[in-house]
Amino acid sequence: MEKNAKKNMMAERRRIKDQTERVGLKIDDDNITIGVVLRHIGASQVGVFAVNEINSMLATHVGVGICLFVQERVPPVVPVLCPIYDIHKLRYFNGPVVCTDISSCLQAISSGSKKICHYVSSLEFLDNSIFSGKQIESTFIDGRVKIVTRCEHYRNVIEKEFGISISTVNIPAFGIRELLKITLEE
Repeated sequence: MEKNAKKNMMAERRRIKDQTERVGLKIDDDNITIGVVLRHIGASQVGVFAVNEINSMLATHVGVGICLFVQERVPPVVPVLCPIYDIHKLRYFNGPVVCTDISSCLQAISSGSKKICHYVSSLEFLDNSIFSGKQIESTFIDGRVKIVTRCEHYRNVIEKEFGISISTVNIPAFGIRELLKITLEE
């Protein structure tokens, strides 16, 4: 009986090790919590993709926590399995942050987050009358911000518009595992 228990424990440890390595962590690392900033968790493509990905990751990965920060309180379309905070709480969060638009990236930059991933799911900055050109540019050239796009076309537009080179990784449907791995890279 004891031999079987030890064998099961070793198998579980291997499973956990594999899960953590898939997102760029080691089994001996401290638990990590990542913040994801969304405009809202209502009916939007990014919101639904993000919540589904987050729920899936929380159900299958050990050692990784996620909390959502929302700019607008809208009832979720999909049940959410992680804590949800209003955006003003972001200033008290000290973990890595994944942002999904210009305004959320500006808030992450001003909050003092040290590791920020700006997931560009649309080219909203091309037709933006809310933010100044300097504000928009800061979300793409700040040294703490890693830019990841939804598709190659978006990457090409951003590189030409701001004269920068960004990640060649394209993540079409808010792949939280890939975004976490990119965010944690040194």
